[in-house]
Amino acid sequence: MYNPIQIANFFILKAKEENIKVGHLKLQKLLYYAYGWYLAVKGSAQSQLFSEPIQAWKYGPVVPSIYHECKSYGDEIITEPLKKKPHFANIYGYTEVDPPTDAEDVEFLEKVWRTYKNFTGFQLSDATHSEGSPWHIATEGGTKVRFGQDIDDNLIYDYFRERLS
Repeated sequence: MYNPIQIANFFILKAKEENIKVGHLKLQKLLYYAYGWYLAVKGSAQSQLFSEPIQAWKYGPVVPSIYHECKSYGDEIITEPLKKKPHFANIYGYTEVDPPTDAEDVEFLEKVWRTYKNFTGFQLSDATHSEGSPWHIATEGGTKVRFGQDIDDNLIYDYFRERLS
């Protein structure tokens, strides 16, 4: 299982390599799709790609730690890998968080990237709001978006597993 920053950095570096614009919204949705497809491919709601739950926010699924790492970008493009802040960041500075190197996981993330890289953040966000999606179910059609509300991994798994077949 990875730290979400490692997966985010994979997508940020791919975007930089291919000169594709990735902002905060698009990055969040790429993380969500990677997380969901990973559960489906691995065949279990207990096979998380990274160590943080997905939450249901107004604009769709969000990984909170990545939100806090990227919120300073606003609507700007993210061009550099994210850095993990140690507890005492003002004393010790930042540490780099490298993307995954496991061949099977890299191949998987490459497929997710190829599938979604040409969509905008808003297009991906709209897709996460579709009827029957985990976000849609968790928020009762968008009528009950509550701060800090996790989307159950079983919902995510079932949704993506159904689409896998």
